[in-house]
Amino acid sequence: MTALNCFVTPNAVHFATDGAAYLTDGSPCGQNQKVAILAHLPAIIAVRGPIALAQIVAANAAPLFCTFDELVAAAPEHLRAPTPPTSKTWRPAGSGR
Repeated sequence: MTALNCFVTPNAVHFATDGAAYLTDGSPCGQNQKVAILAHLPAIIAVRGPIALAQIVAANAAPLFCTFDELVAAAPEHLRAPTPPTSKTWRPAGSGR
């Protein structure tokens, strides 16, 4: 189970997650960060499931999007894909890049 909480205020956005990590059999094994930061946009990627997924998505998205709006426009299509997006498949919506 993952808890992702977002609090939006007029001056800031605060995001909190649990840090629990589990083995494939469901037993707890420690704590980890479930958020990847895209500071140049500014944005974050948070996921449930494999902890590495947030870092993989962020690493592939970071070089492709120059603005937050580009990321927002492309995210629904690519995050629903049957395979994780990569820098070869994730492109800003409506662009030839």
